[in-house]
Amino acid sequence: MSDSYISQNDATEENVLILPSDTRRIVEIEPFLTSIDCCRFLTKTQRFNMFIAVTEAVSNAMTHAHKSDYSKNVTIRVRCLHEGMAVSVKDSGKGFPIADVPDPRDGDNILRTHGRGVFLIKELATDVDFSITPHGTTVTMFFSRS
Repeated sequence: MSDSYISQNDATEENVLILPSDTRRIVEIEPFLTSIDCCRFLTKTQRFNMFIAVTEAVSNAMTHAHKSDYSKNVTIRVRCLHEGMAVSVKDSGKGFPIADVPDPRDGDNILRTHGRGVFLIKELATDVDFSITPHGTTVTMFFSRS
């Protein structure tokens, strides 16, 4: 099992956490995010929303894109912006059309035990972009300051 890798690029104010696709490593996300200076400018509710959304994106990458293959890494990049924080989660999976994800609030989906991750990410982030390429998927979430 590979170790986490954290780096900070002062020139671009970008912080990076690289995790193997082991869901037990998800516990490293919150301390990583709270260690970034601009996180303190978000309200308690905004930080909570960010932790949940980023955790969902990482969990999806590890479980669905990488099929829990520990040899594949998930990369979390955080950029501090004047308006808030941009957090991207990148995997090397083949991806899927986001529009095909059923709304968990509709009919039979309400009782399903999974399938809420994309919905939560969209609801909790100020703005979200899904970029799907042959080399992987990147979910970029923006969390604005109040």
